[in-house]
Amino acid sequence: MAGLVRRTAAVRSTAALRDADDIPDPINATEAVHREVAHRIAGYSNDVVRILGGHL
Repeated sequence: MAGLVRRTAAVRSTAALRDADDIPDPINATEAVHREVAHRIAGYSNDVVRILGGHL
């Protein structure tokens, strides 16, 4: 696991991120915005778990 984390950190800056990949800051936003942010974070978290699961 430590090796995977090191490799991920090493290539992190090479990721081709788009504006759509950014998660908005929900501070002082509506409940709907908070729910959408939580939904996106959960989705990304599930992606990370799935990817890591393939390496363990």
